[in-house]
Amino acid sequence: MLSRPIIAVVCPMILVSCASTIETAQNQQVYLNNQPLLLIPFTNATHDENAGIAITELLHSQLRKYGISVQRLEQPNDQQQFLAITQKTESEYLKIAQEMKIPYLLLGTVIEYRYKVDLDADPAVAITVHILDSQTGQTVWNGTANNTGVGFSSLGSVSQELIRDFTERMPIE
Repeated sequence: MLSRPIIAVVCPMILVSCASTIETAQNQQVYLNNQPLLLIPFTNATHDENAGIAITELLHSQLRKYGISVQRLEQPNDQQQFLAITQKTESEYLKIAQEMKIPYLLLGTVIEYRYKVDLDADPAVAITVHILDSQTGQTVWNGTANNTGVGFSSLGSVSQELIRDFTERMPIE
């Protein structure tokens, strides 16, 4: 009789602790391979001041693993430099990419990066990404992903798993 309440508690925990990704390819012919990409530091829409930097660094590393030529404006040394870089408008970033002759621009936002306030305090991460053609300003690919850890997961491990799974869905051959 005791096993039924335990199963009822375990099953919802398993269903809640998962990842999801939604992607939209605007142009199926676009692939990032052998094309430079300008990676802008992720905008941080969370309460954790390091979320944007952390996700940007993880994505940078993962894209390089796939052989993508990732260009950056500059490496922010502190939070103020990071905020200054992420305060530009999309059109300003497009102009910079055009001047640098980089065909694609990657913009993203971290929308969740925290330990949830519940009994388990599981880590949760969520991002959105837009890849734009720098010449036309058109979105060629976008996606949204989230991941929640279980047990003794850390924000770092949950973020790394999210980025790894997310890049597998990006237009990379």
